[in-house]
Amino acid sequence: MRSIALLLWIWAISALAATPWEVYLELPTPENAARVRAIEYTAPVEGGYNADDLRLLESQVRAADSQAFRLAYRLYIKSDGGLAEELGVMLGQVTRAHPTFFLKQVSALKIECSSLKWALNSPGIEYVDRLSAQTYEITQRRKALESVKAKNLATVRDHCLKQFERP
Repeated sequence: MRSIALLLWIWAISALAATPWEVYLELPTPENAARVRAIEYTAPVEGGYNADDLRLLESQVRAADSQAFRLAYRLYIKSDGGLAEELGVMLGQVTRAHPTFFLKQVSALKIECSSLKWALNSPGIEYVDRLSAQTYEITQRRKALESVKAKNLATVRDHCLKQFERP
């Protein structure tokens, strides 16, 4: 009986010691996303992050979760290297699927779309060595943003459209 109580106590303590990022991964709610400021683990992870963990965040961003988008952006602006690339692609991909959502997030964050220029123009690793597919994806992103006719998003839409590089 004592060993069960001890195990429960250890489990409770370790659960309380989870980082906000780990809590988010266990339950990716908007509330948990809003609490994350950095990718941090209780035990060090080689390379600083687990790429598979980003797939969970990506799923939430693609589902048009505002807090997940904002989390991805917070992480993106503080990152470099491979992490920045993965987050940038994640942010850019949502423009095609949810252009109004994307523009609303840029507006709500009060950011310049120029901070997302790289993300808007980066189709992802699956497009490497497929130049026609890259061009097609970026063109479709541009068309998706052009399709947003909401007057309250016109300024942000036009600024974001200027960030696309012409093929």
